[in-house]
Amino acid sequence: MEKVVGEKVTDEAVRARFDEEVAKIEPQKEVSARHILVEDEAKAKELIEELKGGADFAELAAANSTDPGSASRGGDLGFFGPGQMVPEFEEAAMALEPGSFTEEPVQSQFGYHIIRVDEVRDSPMPTFEEVSDRIRQLMMREAFVEELESLKENAQIEKHIPQQQ
Repeated sequence: MEKVVGEKVTDEAVRARFDEEVAKIEPQKEVSARHILVEDEAKAKELIEELKGGADFAELAAANSTDPGSASRGGDLGFFGPGQMVPEFEEAAMALEPGSFTEEPVQSQFGYHIIRVDEVRDSPMPTFEEVSDRIRQLMMREAFVEELESLKENAQIEKHIPQQQ
């Protein structure tokens, strides 16, 4: 089995499979965003007015956001793509242009968000080095199963049942 599988799963075959799979991947839009999370809509609207007046988003987030994980980083959430945030937040963030912020508070189960998008990009494709071991394992499994199926199809099995006395 090692010989049969080894002949099918060469370095060249793994590279070809990687190229084939990457070609099928549709890049997804990701955004790098910041947010300020507050408990009530009135506070959110007050902060939006401050932003419109030129206040620094990161400073307002650090001073006002109830999200302790991002407040200490000026509201920075890093990059995220579809399905990684609650729907209301994601929809609002994906609709913004880089450098802009929501001019109305975005309500979610966590409270009211003010969202600013810093950057928009296509999600990075995995590199060959990152995924080659997984591809090789998958191909080895597939080759193994294929060989077993072939052996089953072409085998002539005789059953000898001993006679009881």
